[in-house]
Amino acid sequence: MDLDDDKGTATARALETPVTLAVEGEICDATLTDVRDGLQQARDAKQTRLVLEIASDGGSVYACLGIIDVLRAWLEEDAAHELVTFATHAFSAACVLFGVGTTRVAS
Repeated sequence: MDLDDDKGTATARALETPVTLAVEGEICDATLTDVRDGLQQARDAKQTRLVLEIASDGGSVYACLGIIDVLRAWLEEDAAHELVTFATHAFSAACVLFGVGTTRVAS
């Protein structure tokens, strides 16, 4: 999956380990779908740490709440699961996503 420069999307990039999700641009329903797909990749890889990179000015509150729901569900599946949120900039709804991380890094 690639980033669409005009619309906000989340991209699941399969690395050796871990799968990294990137939320860039406007958060929308497509972002939720891509995050859900990326989490499935992480499940399939049986990884315990997920990195969520955020560079977003915000977007849809409803999509943001949906993303939070799927991230929390993944965290609750296994006590060993860890979500690292890394933000270069996170405004509005993206700031709320940043707060979901068990470990948070801002630069």
